[in-house]
Amino acid sequence: MSYYVLALFDCDGYPTASTISASKADGINWITFCTGLNNNKTNRIDKCNHASVCFNVADYNITLVGTIEVLTEANGCLI
Repeated sequence: MSYYVLALFDCDGYPTASTISASKADGINWITFCTGLNNNKTNRIDKCNHASVCFNVADYNITLVGTIEVLTEANGCLI
């Protein structure tokens, strides 16, 4: 069983982390998460797009650092 931890910054500049399931992924090239458009995660991303994701499985974990963006539509499908 694997899981992801997504870390963002809140409006006061403090880091926040939450466990989240990936809806789609291409290895570590890109990961898609689904969430509501008006919740804490999307509000944090709108204010600061720096993020970190830790992919964890039984034998190892990989932490990625980069930018994140909110997508509302891709190829005609709502994300």
